[in-house]
Amino acid sequence: DEACLSLSNGMFVLGQNLNLGTSGEGKDPLGDKSGYMGYQYPDKNFPRQCFNGPKTWQMGWFSDHHKQLDPVAETSSETDVWTG
Repeated sequence: DEACLSLSNGMFVLGQNLNLGTSGEGKDPLGDKSGYMGYQYPDKNFPRQCFNGPKTWQMGWFSDHHKQLDPVAETSSETDVWTG
């Protein structure tokens, strides 16, 4: 079966085994192309990507770089710059 050879399909199944949910966009539950838990490509070597930001947060990856902010807090001990 060709689906077994798909890189994104294999990573999607791995993500399911890690208890990650799908990443959808709009009405399409698999429409998000930002990581492996969304749209799946038929290619064997494409795309070379990772799980998206919310999934890496859920897994606790890079937790030494996590920062939770309260956007409605009146005071802050730090100065944060938001871009994007």
